[in-house]
Amino acid sequence: MTSVALGIDLGGTNCRGGLVDSSGSLLFRAEMETGAGVDFFPRFESFCHKVLTQATASGLVLTHIGLGVPGVVDGLGRILGAPNLQVLHGVDLKQRLCDRFGFPVSVGNDVDAIAAGEARCGAGRGIDDFLVIALGTGVGGGLVLRRQVWRGPIASTVEIGHVVVVDGGRLCGCGHRGCLETYASGPGLVHSIELARLGGEASHFMFPAIITGPIVAAAAHAGDPVALAAFAEAGRHLGTVIAAVLNLLGLSTVIFAGSGVANLDLMRSTILRSCSDALFPGTPLPQLLPAALGADAGIIGAALGAPGDDGLL
Repeated sequence: MTSVALGIDLGGTNCRGGLVDSSGSLLFRAEMETGAGVDFFPRFESFCHKVLTQATASGLVLTHIGLGVPGVVDGLGRILGAPNLQVLHGVDLKQRLCDRFGFPVSVGNDVDAIAAGEARCGAGRGIDDFLVIALGTGVGGGLVLRRQVWRGPIASTVEIGHVVVVDGGRLCGCGHRGCLETYASGPGLVHSIELARLGGEASHFMFPAIITGPIVAAAAHAGDPVALAAFAEAGRHLGTVIAAVLNLLGLSTVIFAGSGVANLDLMRSTILRSCSDALFPGTPLPQLLPAALGADAGIIGAALGAPGDDGLL
C-alpha cells in the first residue's frame, strides 16, 4: 500500500490541500476559499476531513499532516502572528489538528513549504542556495541555504514582505508603514490603481467598481499606463529588497512563486534594473525563475516536511 501525507497550503485567499507520496507526486488535490470569519475553523477542519477521506477511499496509508501557514510559526508549531489571516494569531494549530484527526502534524511558514517543495521537486533542484519570493495576497519569503530551509532559532523568519521600502509609506496589515507587501502584493497593486484614479491619472482600461489583482494584471497586459506604472513601482521595490538580500548572502538565484508569478514578465526588467542599481559593484545579477510546481509547491513542500524534520533537503 502507498504511504502518503496530507499537505496543506493555507493562504490568505485560498486553501489548497492534497495527498502526496514520498517522491513528491501529488495524487489528489482539493481547494477552498479561505475566508476569515467565525466559521473558518469548522470549514477548515471539514476540508481536511474531505481529503483524509479520499485517502481512505483510495486505499492509501496516511502518515502525517503537513501545513504551511501565512505567518510566523515557532519551533513548536504555534502561530505567533499572521497579518493576512488574523484568525490564526496565537493558535496552536498543530495541537488542534492532532487532537481532531489523530495524526502527527507539522506546521510551518507557507513560503518555507514552497521553498522545500521547489528544492526537492521543482526549480530549485540542484541549486544549493536560493531565495523564494511568493507574490499573492501578501509577499512572503523563504530561504534555502546549503540545501536546508533556513529557520530562525525561535521562529520562522524571512518575512521579506515586511521589509520597509518607503519610510512612512502605506499602512501594512502588520501595523508598520511602507512594507514591501503594501506595494508588490495583489492588494498593494490594487491600492496603487486606486491612488492613481483619485489623483486623476488617465487610464485606457475600463476598471470596474471593485478592482482585484488579476484585473490590474489584465489592464497591464493590455498596455494600460496606470496599471503598468503600478507594476513598475512594485518591481522597483522588489529589486531593491532582492539586492539587499544578495549583498548580505551572496545568492545568485531567486525563485518566484504564488499567484503573482504569472505577472513576472511585467516586472522582470524593472526588478533587474532596480537590483543592478543597488547591488555591490561587481556582483552579477541574479537569475529570476518561476516556481516549477506552480500552485502545488506549497502542498508538496508541506507534505514532505514530516514532524520533527530539521529542514534538510
